[in-house]
Amino acid sequence: MAGRKNVYQGPGSCYARSEGAWVPGRGVTPETLPSFIALIVRDMYRGLTYEDKTCRPVKADPSFLIKRLNYLVALAKKHGGEAAKTFTKEALERLYREYRLPPGGSKIRRAG
Repeated sequence: MAGRKNVYQGPGSCYARSEGAWVPGRGVTPETLPSFIALIVRDMYRGLTYEDKTCRPVKADPSFLIKRLNYLVALAKKHGGEAAKTFTKEALERLYREYRLPPGGSKIRRAG
């Protein structure tokens, strides 16, 4: 498998291929953000994530996954502009401060 795979989003993502669940839609948006956070927090609990080139399970420490959470801010700006960046940044600050997901239900789809 050449190139990078999306770890969390879409039916071709590492999560979809390995676990039958994925983040729907395209990009990091206010609608998809809760699902990204939920899956990254899940990875934190189990200390495992997927490598983005091969989709192999790999051990992941919390500092790596916090970097992955913080990278959502840059992706949100790229996919949705300044408003999406601000929403994502505030949601992550709330998560770190209060351990609460952003408003809106999680939209993780199950295959099949």
